[in-house]
Amino acid sequence: MKNNMWRIVVLAGTLGILALAWCPVWASEEAAGCGQGYPETHELFAPLLASTREPQSGFRYEMPTSHTPRLEVGIGDDYGLYRWCLGENGDRGRLQLNVGAAVFADFDYHDTKDLLSSDFYGRVPIEYRLGRWSNRFLFFHISSHLGDDLIRSTHQVNGTREWNAIEDLISYDVSAFFRVYGAGLYTIASKTSDNNSDYTPFGTQGGFELYSKPFHQNRLQVYWANDIETFALIGWNPIFTSQLGLKTARDLSHTRSVSYFLEFFSGHKFIGQFYSEKETHWDLGVKFQFS
Repeated sequence: MKNNMWRIVVLAGTLGILALAWCPVWASEEAAGCGQGYPETHELFAPLLASTREPQSGFRYEMPTSHTPRLEVGIGDDYGLYRWCLGENGDRGRLQLNVGAAVFADFDYHDTKDLLSSDFYGRVPIEYRLGRWSNRFLFFHISSHLGDDLIRSTHQVNGTREWNAIEDLISYDVSAFFRVYGAGLYTIASKTSDNNSDYTPFGTQGGFELYSKPFHQNRLQVYWANDIETFALIGWNPIFTSQLGLKTARDLSHTRSVSYFLEFFSGHKFIGQFYSEKETHWDLGVKFQFS
């Protein structure tokens, strides 16, 4: 647990240093043109609602069909560093550099309340938008560790599992209430216990999202999001997530919000320590969007 806390501190400190280092440059560029420091993080590319490994803060109570209940707690977000307008006043699109980090902790929520595993994420997204089209290219790192409680009780030591990868995701807003997207992924390097000679470092992702019109004085919105991912590492078996939620905010025209959701998941686990295992579960959760 102590090691996990140190990793959280290091991730938070890195984000702060990167942000402060850019300040002197921003002051002069903002006065000269379209450049913008500390922009709104999610204006150009909206987070994927049904992707369970988008950096987010919140929790979900998981009810597997064949296992005991679990609780997943997530802490994280992206942070906008700088935005450029391309062409005259952005008529060729807008480009933005972000940085993000997150921790996902998985707990037994039936008997022991033990910490089962912790996954640490760090990423650098570069986002672009022109009209209804948006694109997110990112480099990301995943580091997965068994929980100290599980190691003490089972003496199981899998070692750290890590992935370094790049992903390019294209999204299209069919309307203000319907979005589709697709992505390709390439793993640059990995550290797992598998020695599969047929392994190839590719993956793919796709999905769609539907939104209702905002109601109750622009404070509430219902959404239904569906996501499918698959990777060569798991034999191209699909991972399906469907999430029905209610987004709440003081004003939905801004990005800060709280969402309450019901979720269905089926496929290989996203938990790095147990990615080779399959399960089906229903979830109840809450997530907070701060930026």
